Amino acid sequence: MAKKIVKRKKRSNAPPSVLAKNRRQLKWRDTITFLHKNTTIATQQYMDFEKNHLEKFKNILSGHETSLKDLALIVNRSKISSLPPKAAAQTLKEFNDQKPKKLTKKGRILEKKNGPGLKPLPKPTLETALIENEETVSLEKYLDIMNRLFTISSIANDFNKQLGKFSDECQENFDSGEGLPGIGGTSTVGDLSNNGDKLIAYWRGLTGNRSFKVFEQGSVDWAVPGLLTMDEENEIIKEKWRHLARTVLRLAQNFVQYATQKTGIIINDSEQSINGMRIGLTHEQIELMDRLTEVLLISPVSNENVGEAHDLLAQFSMKHNKKPEREEIPGRSDKCTLFLPDEAPPVGVKKKKKGGKKKSKSYSPSKVKK
Repeated sequence: MAKKIVKRKKRSNAPPSVLAKNRRQLKWRDTITFLHKNTTIATQQYMDFEKNHLEKFKNILSGHETSLKDLALIVNRSKISSLPPKAAAQTLKEFNDQKPKKLTKKGRILEKKNGPGLKPLPKPTLETALIENEETVSLEKYLDIMNRLFTISSIANDFNKQLGKFSDECQENFDSGEGLPGIGGTSTVGDLSNNGDKLIAYWRGLTGNRSFKVFEQGSVDWAVPGLLTMDEENEIIKEKWRHLARTVLRLAQNFVQYATQKTGIIINDSEQSINGMRIGLTHEQIELMDRLTEVLLISPVSNENVGEAHDLLAQFSMKHNKKPEREEIPGRSDKCTLFLPDEAPPVGVKKKKKGGKKKSKSYSPSKVKK
């Protein structure tokens, strides 16, 4: 039997620390590209929502909704009411199964405190998977955008932890904003431009905390008359949902800008990189990504890539300057965004169980009664 000749790979002369750093830099580059691409998709979806679904969205609301959970309850109840009635029970078992289940004492307390929970919907089948409830399409689109942004924030959160862990590999002359004053009642997203931890905390809190009271926060450059009728007050409360989405988009876009400045990584340094970011995007999303690239990725931190970034951005600007007027991008200014609360709304905080662990009794021979 002839022995197989296995060629061994040549070992690199670079020390392990340098190889690990290079791999980390490539991973960071891929993460920034992912965040930039998906933030663009969410922004374009919201622009389409404002253009085609916002009025219908407002008409569905009564003006008394205060949190994202209230929107989800409207969708859930509408879908439950549109289900066909159950067939008449033929056996005693079927009759018992159709009876409403009694709540436990803990369940009654929770229902009284938080209101009725979301009822479980039947699993979709081949016949019902593509059926849309026309009454709640606009609500579902809004909730889908917020869910997408929350999912992106989870990846951004892990990435931000990596930046803190390997801070020595980040830009030395970058001001992290650690000395910023505390958040007050008139602080905006623009005040957090150089603080990644707070950008992530508010980004995750405003999308992941379903009980956050939106109407309690004021809005930037949004004048409210002193005397209002009930209908006018409801219309202003409905407008808060638009301000919430714009606030989250601004947080996401500013974090992409923060990440490129802190790492010094320019993801649009070649035509191949730009074409790779465009894969899977629609024409509208590609056009929007080019516009966001102009304002978010202007980060020539080192002297070596100043010329490259300048040439690329000059190409982008010449490409888009032909259009005299362009639609405003939600999230590029603090206008019509919410003033940030004093603390970011908590997400995924586990409640401590009462009592704790019981200490196990130790039986030592010296303590045993003879």
